[in-house]
Amino acid sequence: MNFEKLNKKAIACMYTATAISCILISILCWTVFFLVKNGTIPLTGAGRRIAMIICMIVFVAELLETCISPYFRYQRYRYSLTDEEVQIKEGYIFLQHTIVPISRLHKINIQAGPLDRLYGLAQVEITTAGGDITIKFLEKEKAKQIADKLKTRINHIVEQENRNGK
Repeated sequence: MNFEKLNKKAIACMYTATAISCILISILCWTVFFLVKNGTIPLTGAGRRIAMIICMIVFVAELLETCISPYFRYQRYRYSLTDEEVQIKEGYIFLQHTIVPISRLHKINIQAGPLDRLYGLAQVEITTAGGDITIKFLEKEKAKQIADKLKTRINHIVEQENRNGK
């Protein structure tokens, strides 16, 4: 089985998305921190110190997450397409390996959010009877090729089933 890696644009998109999340959570943490420090949120003594320490810990954890997780997610993300199945390996702390038979596919959709478009990326969303899977961070042209390949293979399977009387 030959798994494909993502393009280098993917890691830049991952870092950007994680940084945006970090900024939003940091704003929330620092807002709570200063509201507690200034007495706007009425906490006293140990409660006040604990709230401020929690805000600092969340802020530091979020910074570490922003620096570390995109690298590992990028290194571990792989996908593979054969005539029989689609496989995706992904994860940061918990690794997930998804295998979906092509004969179970119902719908194929190409999506691109704002950050995807900024980096010239797209994702192929595949709907099955059991749920959805997504091949993320693909170059637009590669996403179109994968969608076309899957559609062609699905049509071939349907034609075979119709010929066999299923």
